[in-house]
Amino acid sequence: MYCLFGTEDSRILLRGINQEKIVSEKIGYFDSDTFLKICQQIANLGIDTLFLDMRCANDDAIIKGVRIIRFHRSNTRIVLIAPNREPGDPTVSTLVSLGVYDIVSFDEEAVNEENVSEEIKNLLQRPPNYADAARWHFQMEEPVFQQRPARERKKRVQPPAPPMLEEFEVELPQTKPKIIERLVGTATIAVAGVTRRTGSTHLAVSLSTFLSRRNYEVACVELSEYPVFQFFQEDKPARIEAGFHREADFYPMADERLMHSVFSRRYQFIVLDLGQVTSENRAHAVQSELGRASVVFLTMGPSEWDFNFLIQTLDTFHSLGLGHSWNVVVNFADPDTFREIEQALTPAEREKLRVRFFRNPIQANPFQVHADQETIFEDCLATLIPKKDKRRFRLF
Repeated sequence: MYCLFGTEDSRILLRGINQEKIVSEKIGYFDSDTFLKICQQIANLGIDTLFLDMRCANDDAIIKGVRIIRFHRSNTRIVLIAPNREPGDPTVSTLVSLGVYDIVSFDEEAVNEENVSEEIKNLLQRPPNYADAARWHFQMEEPVFQQRPARERKKRVQPPAPPMLEEFEVELPQTKPKIIERLVGTATIAVAGVTRRTGSTHLAVSLSTFLSRRNYEVACVELSEYPVFQFFQEDKPARIEAGFHREADFYPMADERLMHSVFSRRYQFIVLDLGQVTSENRAHAVQSELGRASVVFLTMGPSEWDFNFLIQTLDTFHSLGLGHSWNVVVNFADPDTFREIEQALTPAEREKLRVRFFRNPIQANPFQVHADQETIFEDCLATLIPKKDKRRFRLF
């Protein structure tokens, strides 16, 4: 999957690559704050290659933005479009230090777009290599050292005595730091069923309700083959006309265009209800949407065939190259049955497959979030939301 972050000119330069692989485009010139927020959004996507045009923001913002992306996505390939830049450029040199090895430079006034497009196409056919970017990393000139006369080399200068440590002792005020935990950018959560009628929509609605009651801005997007959002639709509008608001914003039967609109509205959380994911005709779509997700929930029933569908689903995801941790939520299971399902895999196998099992309490109304469900959500989203402070009384 590709992402373009650049200008209209850079869009023209990418016409030689497969346009279907471009899942996101950010076109224009952006101020520093907007640029960094978009970089945070890109970091939450499972992007294989990012095309970054240096004309879309100032140099300082570009360095900070690439650092954000690298922190979250160390394996994302970044192709830098750097018109009018020359080896030794300090900004490009810093970006090379951050693992940006694919650099496309040209004279903007005398550019041959077809040649540049072909260069980018050829570049993608080989792996990134530091050797290709080394000339950008340093000024390729030998330093000149001047040797001092012999009499100066023999002359020794006694350094001044260092000040005593006590001279620097300062009594610091006893203050308690204030720590503020908050989410930066948009986090995407995918909810999928290993087969039909395992409760993926029910869980997606409960999760969206849970997050909205934590005062987060939440969108829940329906991508299931069997849509049901229309059955609990209300008249209150969402941010986008195609949806409705019921504690969170819900978007029924979303298509690709609506998806792009939702991701551009700066929600803090976007919950994707994928429905059944085992059908072969959905493999490519599932790979694309799961690639966006920071956290993935899989729903299953308590029967033996549901467990077989789970194993088939994990095999499919492995063949697609997806490396998520899988939070498997078992619905309609009594404690003994849930224990049998969980122990069907040894602890070593669960660790290798990156699978965790959770028993979901029976709750008919998805908008009434059970206390046990809150515990599941807090555990699975621990990296995305701050811990809830349960202390009600403080003595100091």
